[in-house]
Amino acid sequence: MNGKPVAVKVQRPDVREQSTLDLYVIRTAGALGAMLPFDQIRRQSQQLMELIDLTAPTFVKELDYEIEASNQRRFAQTVEDCELIRDTIVVPEILFA
Repeated sequence: MNGKPVAVKVQRPDVREQSTLDLYVIRTAGALGAMLPFDQIRRQSQQLMELIDLTAPTFVKELDYEIEASNQRRFAQTVEDCELIRDTIVVPEILFA
């Protein structure tokens, strides 16, 4: 970009759908494990389901690069508005191709 250093993020077109399916399969396996008559497996499976329920929404949301770009722009404005750090922190500009 005119001699300017850039970082490139490439996302597979189906990454959100595939990740959502993977999370569903893992959670389903946890639900099945939670029904087994073995205390340790049942407990671990319940913990797995709790972990998926807690983290999956954020994980899927983070796959949206437009939301990520919006957050970075908001962060850049926050840095720019702060006299204490604006001269020491550089927030890269977001470019979409």
